[in-house]
Amino acid sequence: ELGAHIEHRADDLMAAGVTPGEAIRQARLEFGGVEACKEECRDARGFVAVRVTSGLWLDLRLAVRRLAATPLFLLFATLSLALGIGITTTAYSLLYSLMWKPPAIGKIDGLALVTSPSSSAYPRWSSIMSRQDFDDLRAAQHSFSQLAASAPITPSLVGPQVSEIADGEAVTGNYFQTLGVSAAVGRTIQPSDDERSSAVVVLSHRIWRIRFAADPGIVGRVIRLGGHPFQVVGVAPDSFDGLTFSPGIGTDVWVPLGATSLFSPVAAKPPTRERRELTVTGRLAPGVAPANAATEMGVLGRRLDAAYPVSIRTGADQSRRVVVARNWSARLASTISRAPDPRVGALLLCMVGLVLVVACTNLANLMLARGTVRHHEFAVRRALGASRWRLVREQLAESAIVAALGGIVAVAMMRAFFVVLTIDVPIPRGSFHFEPQLSLSALAVAVAALLLSLLVVGLEPALQLTQARVSAHLASEAGTGGTPRTSRQRRLLRWQVAISACFFLIAAVLARAVIDQMRHDSGVAVDGLAIATVHAGAQQWDESRMRRAIDTALQAARQNPAIQRVTASTGVPFGMTMTPLADVTTPDKPFVPSQGHEYESALVIAATPEIFTTLGVPIIRGRAFDYRDDAAAPRVMVVSEHTARAMFGTPNAMGRQVMFRVWGWRPVQTFTIVGVARDTDTQNPMSRDGNLMYVPLAQCYEPNLAIVARAANPAAAVR
Repeated sequence: ELGAHIEHRADDLMAAGVTPGEAIRQARLEFGGVEACKEECRDARGFVAVRVTSGLWLDLRLAVRRLAATPLFLLFATLSLALGIGITTTAYSLLYSLMWKPPAIGKIDGLALVTSPSSSAYPRWSSIMSRQDFDDLRAAQHSFSQLAASAPITPSLVGPQVSEIADGEAVTGNYFQTLGVSAAVGRTIQPSDDERSSAVVVLSHRIWRIRFAADPGIVGRVIRLGGHPFQVVGVAPDSFDGLTFSPGIGTDVWVPLGATSLFSPVAAKPPTRERRELTVTGRLAPGVAPANAATEMGVLGRRLDAAYPVSIRTGADQSRRVVVARNWSARLASTISRAPDPRVGALLLCMVGLVLVVACTNLANLMLARGTVRHHEFAVRRALGASRWRLVREQLAESAIVAALGGIVAVAMMRAFFVVLTIDVPIPRGSFHFEPQLSLSALAVAVAALLLSLLVVGLEPALQLTQARVSAHLASEAGTGGTPRTSRQRRLLRWQVAISACFFLIAAVLARAVIDQMRHDSGVAVDGLAIATVHAGAQQWDESRMRRAIDTALQAARQNPAIQRVTASTGVPFGMTMTPLADVTTPDKPFVPSQGHEYESALVIAATPEIFTTLGVPIIRGRAFDYRDDAAAPRVMVVSEHTARAMFGTPNAMGRQVMFRVWGWRPVQTFTIVGVARDTDTQNPMSRDGNLMYVPLAQCYEPNLAIVARAANPAAAVR
């Protein structure tokens, strides 16, 4: 439009006899500055979309030049934004994955678990029903459109490079259909597989990826599970962990419920109603409320109690039988949380929220300081005719560039955090896998909070100029601003110092705890110590076969020049899940079969005589047991100093007798103390409060053992 005005005036001048070039020059001179006229026209039109978009490219170019002129400000602002978003979102995502993430089940809406008051909060170990009860319940109930069952199993899984104990589930044929889960590769277990007790298996996505290198031809391949061949028919999707509500410990394999008799002698026996091994899951029928399903489960449970009463053995000698009621109910799977204590979660959320507050405060201080220094510049530009909106728009462009850079760095930082925090740690039975997932809600909160701080506080200097007099800023010295000028800056600075001081104190306490732990002597020489687990229970080996296998393994290990010491043991003092836990007492306070007494507990390590030299635990009194202490010899044991003082009031406990029953119910055994060993961490790191006893493996057999070896060179690998 303005160009048309200039052209019309040039046409008039040319009609009066002026040359074309001179006519255009005179027309432009008479019209004046085109850009200034554009600004006046926009101001006259009011706040419309054209004002927002026009000149945006020029504003961005100017913002880039200004930020490039202050690289330190750009660096610190970008890092503040990236750290605030990255750390806060990562921390919230970790808490979400550990505590509040809903179970990784296909279609969780409408899915319910049949529970009882005695069942665990974690359905994986909530075995409340026998196979006969399940069949009767499925035939009589009307609340569920589908009802499926599963039982936990721990078979040995032989992979291409490693053998391990797998966490598995034996499931009914409609298990995957009930949960709404489809296979990522191949197919899932079908009802015909369960009816025919087919030796087929579905692998978890993690096992397929880690142990079988994500082999696309895995379907149809035969693997050994529990010592028997099983054909792989499919791979579960990556998002499905099975019926487990514990982070990091998911299901590795699924087999038909009828196929467990192939590798489990217990499952091969005729089923009884006392053998309650099933976890029951159902999908509510349309229109059925969870409360109605819970009521029906209770009614059917009482009906089965009257028709088929169930009793279990109790007492130290398992001589009493107590009738157990089927107090069944139903609970939506989506209501089951894995958060241990809401107060712990709230405290962690508050601490993570403080990180976001510090980031916002730091960013606000940076922007306010930058705006204070630029007051004189803004005043000069206002005096030269720049509009208020122009200054605000330029600030918006600078803020947008900083926000974009901070977001890019934050995304890279979060990806790095998630890669580092994704772990797959071997444990005595299988492995612990933890892979945190991004919480989009946490990311949205962090981005919104920091952008609000960036935009609102960053624009404050320009907004103040719309109300302040230009002459006051023109009279001030350019570039001053070493101290906070406004009350808002002073308040932000106080908050920043206070919160940062709190974080410094917390970091100091945590650093001191880490240093103490690094300096702590566990009592066991862990450098160069290697442990390999052997689960005879999962292999269904008898005692004689297991002893032969252990003797063969020890002989082969002793011939390895890289191994200095080797022993067979049920565990190590600082904690392994296979280490037997026993009730202990003395002969003058024997176990009472008919009454429920609470007794001292102790870890009982059954091992070959090399256990002390292999672990580096010295005998401070008496002697260690040796190969003369075999099954025909009197039973002997070595106890820790803490155990001797706790049970007898003195570390000089040689000749005293101890009675214990492993796992609290096995037959009572009596041993005589022949030595006292130095204290070690027991069960928990940095804790020596637990009782610890060492007994000869020849006199106290356990089916689950470990080969513990000490390398001649701690830096060398022992395989």
